[in-house]
Amino acid sequence: MNPLTQTWSDICTALSPNHIRLLAVSKYTSDESVQTLLHAGQLDFAESRAQNLRDRAIKFPDAQWHFIGPLQKNKAKYVAKYACMWHSLCDLETAQAVAKHIKHRTLPVLIQVNISGEAQKQGVQPEALLELCHALSTIKQLKVIGLMGMAAKNVDPTPAFRLLRDMRDDLQQKYGTMSELCMGMSADWKIAAQEGATMVRLGSTLFDLQKHTKTTNKRQAMQHLNITFIGGGNMAEALTSGLIKSGHSSSHICVSDINESRLNDLSQRYDIKTNNDNILAIANTDILLLAVKPQQMSSVLTGITEHLTSSTTVISIAAGVSVAHLQQHLQTESDIGLVRVMPNTPALVGAGMSVLFSDANETHKKRAEYVLAASGETAWVDEERHLHAVTAVSGSGPAYFFLLAEVMQAAGESLGLSKDLAARLAYQTALGSGKMLVESGRNATDLRTQVTSPGGTTQAALDEMYENGLPAAVRKGVAAASKRSKELAA
Repeated sequence: MNPLTQTWSDICTALSPNHIRLLAVSKYTSDESVQTLLHAGQLDFAESRAQNLRDRAIKFPDAQWHFIGPLQKNKAKYVAKYACMWHSLCDLETAQAVAKHIKHRTLPVLIQVNISGEAQKQGVQPEALLELCHALSTIKQLKVIGLMGMAAKNVDPTPAFRLLRDMRDDLQQKYGTMSELCMGMSADWKIAAQEGATMVRLGSTLFDLQKHTKTTNKRQAMQHLNITFIGGGNMAEALTSGLIKSGHSSSHICVSDINESRLNDLSQRYDIKTNNDNILAIANTDILLLAVKPQQMSSVLTGITEHLTSSTTVISIAAGVSVAHLQQHLQTESDIGLVRVMPNTPALVGAGMSVLFSDANETHKKRAEYVLAASGETAWVDEERHLHAVTAVSGSGPAYFFLLAEVMQAAGESLGLSKDLAARLAYQTALGSGKMLVESGRNATDLRTQVTSPGGTTQAALDEMYENGLPAAVRKGVAAASKRSKELAA
């Protein structure tokens, strides 16, 4: 028996007298370790990031995958599809976001309660628990079966565990379905077991996570980096919102803009720092994100180089502004880590696609990816010239889909549908089709063929579109966007 299997067996032996369920928290361990425990008989595994949950559930379909971490609403679909239980429900809006993705089943959930009293910890406050339970009782796709909580570190967890148990018992009397009590992790699981836990979550106690400690520490360090946005427009707000939701400290985010009203709005909404002086805003910043229009870039860059250091990561999201142009106006060739990014507007709803390019070192690249990943998906290109094509496909791409939705709505109205109904049909069809492209694992050609019956209505529509040159028009449009991107960069 190898060390991992032996450790697992010893823990199971300790938990078995009280019939306590062991969740193997696998977020930093290897696939080989997961397979080893699965082969030994461990069925319940837990992940704290929604995309990791999806990937592991696909790779290991025989395991039961629990979701235990904070959840952004744009990742709700992964929990809805792949989780056997959701342990960290703590607000109604996120619950509704998950519920709308659930089809043909009921997802068991635990409400996470903030029993530590720490403001930075996730979880509903104890005094708001009953109200949330009542609201959740109306969502038929979710079934609340208990509570989850984490005690504060470096203090006796017993009072917190007893508080959670008492709350669970009160709800059990009221609803009759609150049997589960998930509490206790690697540092305090034995005490949790004594205080009535029905589930414990163990990661480092099970797995040798020493080699992953540096990774954890790096991410935690990232969450306290000073990030400054020059330009307080929609994209800066989208990234700010995404960063805070993913755990970045709002006190380490600053936005600089000449619009005082806009700064006041951002400050009140996100509790971030603001300034109307770029030089003051970038003092001591670790990451500078330039979120201004291309024509404003030269004036913004003038005079700020002396206030940056070689450790500063400078990210530009301005279309058509090359790294060479940035270097020229920053009066630097290599000291400052420059990263150029082409995002797109769906970042405003956490569903963006950002493509990055940089010749800087890995530290700067990882910082840039950390910032952009907070509002959607990311990818890298090896050559800057490819960003022209990226601009044409994904940067400008949302407008192509909006145009198609606009035309479909107008066509529906011309056929006698009301404006509201025609719009609803077009928009929901766009949303559903996009989800199929992303989540089905099938390519666009296969999906189009699947929905096109020979001699049917879809075939009639597509024949007309082909005859009138729609595919060619799209190809020419994308090519024109790429050409214009090159012209702007010249």
